[in-house]
Amino acid sequence: MSNIDWNRATRYFLLMDFIKGFGLGM
Repeated sequence: MSNIDWNRATRYFLLMDFIKGFGLGM
């Protein structure tokens, strides 16, 4: 796995976690 793919995957999962937290917050 290249470093670029790892960063992209991490950013994607962090974004999904943020959306989940925001949805639960509302």
